[in-house]
Amino acid sequence: MNYAVKFQLLSALLASAGISLNNSHSVSTSTLSTPQLSKQSRSALWLVGCQG
Repeated sequence: MNYAVKFQLLSALLASAGISLNNSHSVSTSTLSTPQLSKQSRSALWLVGCQG
């Protein structure tokens, strides 16, 4: 299962937290391999289980 958020909603949420999307120092423009992307995003992912 995937979950997506509209960019406008995410942008507004980040702006309300004082996070700028225009800060080029915090965003890498290099291309990442799949293993590199997986390793970097691991801390932002959570497994949610549901029992019925």
